[in-house]
Formats: sequence, C-alpha cells, structure tokens
Amino acid sequence: MCVYLYHRLVGQVPVEMAHECIQWSTLVYPLLLHTNPKLRERAVVAMDAALPVMMSQQSDVAKCLASDLKDVRTLTLIMC
Repeated sequence: MCVYLYHRLVGQVPVEMAHECIQWSTLVYPLLLHTNPKLRERAVVAMDAALPVMMSQQSDVAKCLASDLKDVRTLTLIMC
C-alpha cells in the first residue's frame, strides 16, 4: 500500500517529493527484491514514475543506496 502512495505522490506533487527523494527512495528500493511478486511490480512502477525525480538528485541517492547495492550484489552472487 505504501508503494502505491509513493507512486501517487510523485505523480501529483513531484516538486515536494523531490525534496524527500532520498528518504522515500531508500524505503521503496528494498521492495524491488520482496518475495511478494505484486509488491515487486508496484515497487518497479513507483521507481519508474520517480526516475526523473531521482535523477535530479542522483549523487545523493546513490550515496544512500550504496550499502543496499552492495547487499544486492552479494545476494545475487549467493543466489547464482
């Protein structure tokens, strides 16, 4: 449900959501790997809609997600 809320907020108030981009991107990003397929799909849709906003603050978002990306790479290596 919160993923749908992020998606709607990005669509309706993109300027305000851009100010909080780092916070909500770190909350939605882990949902891309959730075990529930519907939740993963909703997270992908939300991240897709928010991509322009995230790109405007790319360096800040990348710094915050760096630890998550390392965990994903480790998880991917373990699963393969």
